[in-house]
Parts: sequence; C-alpha cells; structure tokens
Amino acid sequence: FAGTLTQHGEANPLLDHPYAVAVGPDGSVYVSNQTSATVLRFTGPDHANPGVPLTAWTQAGPGCVVPPRGIHEHGLETPRGLAFGPDGLLYVVDRAARLTAWNPTTGAFVRTVADHDDGLRKPIQIAFDPSGRLFLGDRGVPTVWVIDHADAPLTHFIPENAPRPSHPSAIAIHGEWVYLADQSRNEVTRYARSDGRPEDPPWTTDLPHRPEFLIRSTSP
Repeated sequence: FAGTLTQHGEANPLLDHPYAVAVGPDGSVYVSNQTSATVLRFTGPDHANPGVPLTAWTQAGPGCVVPPRGIHEHGLETPRGLAFGPDGLLYVVDRAARLTAWNPTTGAFVRTVADHDDGLRKPIQIAFDPSGRLFLGDRGVPTVWVIDHADAPLTHFIPENAPRPSHPSAIAIHGEWVYLADQSRNEVTRYARSDGRPEDPPWTTDLPHRPEFLIRSTSP
C-alpha cells in the first residue's frame, strides 16, 4: 500500500461515493463522484503537495472541475466513466444518457458528444483507442457504441448478428482488442477492434463477483 492521496472530509466534502479515476496529461488526478454529481481534480502523487484540490467551480466546492446539473445546465446527474480524448478534453459519462466534453483545467463546458436522442440509455464506461476512436459501454441497450472520429455519429460497435453483452460494465483497449466485462455473466470478452466481433470463448469466465473495472498493468 503506497498511501492515501486524499479522502472525504471537511476539506473534501464533494469526494463522496467516487466511481472512476483518470490521470490528466499534467499528472492531475480526476475523480467522478456519484453522490455529489461532480468530477474533482487533485494534484497528483508526483506533485510536491499531492492530493490538493484544484478548484474550477468554486460555487460547487473544493476541487470541482465539472459541476452538478444544479449549477450548470450541462452539469452532471449520475457521473460514471472518465477519459481524456486525443484533443486533450475530459470526456465524462453520465448514466443519465449523456456524454459531455469539458476543459480539464478551466472546467468550461465544451460540448455534448451524445445523449438520449442519439440512442444512449445508461452509458457507464468509456475508452479511446490509439487512433482516437471512442468506445462507450451502455447497459441500457445493451451494447458498445463507437464514435470513429470527432464529427462521426454514434454507431453500434458490435455487429447486429454477433452476440451482445447482457450487462456491459468495464471497458479497456489493448492491442487489437476491446475488452468488455459483463456483470451479469461474470466474464470478460474480447472484441476485435477492426470489426467488433467477439472472440469465442470469452477471454475469462466464472469470475467471483460482478466485474466493474479493468486496469491495464504496466508490468510485463
């Protein structure tokens, strides 16, 4: 155990029921919070003073870089996954059928990437591949969506004639594969990045409990 970066308390009241963590290009740590409906930003572990809140939205509270819906019309309701895009923006998944992009330093809203009108129902996690394609798991459909480039529409990544996940959760990219965890089946399946077809049999099965996160190791 390396230590605690920060924790809930008087100095961090918005750090409440955290869900996803992302590290920014400058080493700052970003955390989505389900109860406070915020994304918080802190100095990273390599900073001289790690764990210090970096506030953009003072109206919301310490460390807030993406505010709740009550403060901003495009703010968050039920935030889940986070990811930095190739454009340097912070992409935030909201289970309330929205995916939005924000300036990760100033906290300025940039745009709505997709919402209910585009087909989203209960999006959970997000990942970008090395070419900049955006992958988004949605347990309300259920499916994995893909956006091939910044101006492209939201489309189904998994072909209609291929088996679909039952309860998609964690999503990660490695090599030529998209790894997708299924909470109801307790398994992880690999899908080919090229055509969205699943590998058979699944990559791993019979996991002990509903898998919700996948973390790439830097070890060999």
